Amino acid sequence: RAAALDISAPAANDDKKQLLFKIAVGVGVAALALAFPCASLAAAKAKGAAAAAYPISFLPYTHNQILHAVNLGSLPAWFSLLVLPRWHMTKKITAAVAVAYSVLYVALAYALFSESILSMDYSSLSTTQGLSKAFSDSTSVLAGWAHFIVFDLWTARYFVLDSGRSGIPHLAVVPAILGCMFFGPVGLLTYLAVKKVSESRFLQSATSTKTFNF
Repeated sequence: RAAALDISAPAANDDKKQLLFKIAVGVGVAALALAFPCASLAAAKAKGAAAAAYPISFLPYTHNQILHAVNLGSLPAWFSLLVLPRWHMTKKITAAVAVAYSVLYVALAYALFSESILSMDYSSLSTTQGLSKAFSDSTSVLAGWAHFIVFDLWTARYFVLDSGRSGIPHLAVVPAILGCMFFGPVGLLTYLAVKKVSESRFLQSATSTKTFNF
């Protein structure tokens, strides 16, 4: 009977994790589905030429619509890293989001540079004034935002994978993930500090280390 309880406990935990993930994905998909119509209604009230507001010619969405979708679309990946770090689908979900946003970045960069690459003053990029001017364009800001999300998410993904291999408790990694999500390099410094402490012989022994494979 005790053995049966031991076997059923992990199964129950897996069921709870799967339920939490399904709820998170459902909320994320619903929010993403509502983001475009709501943003479209708001954009319909704006005056001006609609065509000029589309950063990607073959997508009938404005800068703000894409920004809302990008922000909402990344939430399931961040949720998985924070709450379901050892679930086998977390690795795939975060990779899929990172790849999708990389494709978005390439499309935005192409739309941006195909129009301005010949007229751009590259020497101005060595000054803060030149950089400010370069990012004064909404398409540049959107591409930069997608760029930040991809690298922040991929870095946080590395935290989870590396901590699992190294046997670092996930609770110790959560501050690094949040730091990476909101402050980028702060999260990296936090994780390096956490890993350094975890490798100390005074806090962790080889016999007590538990590792995870994904």
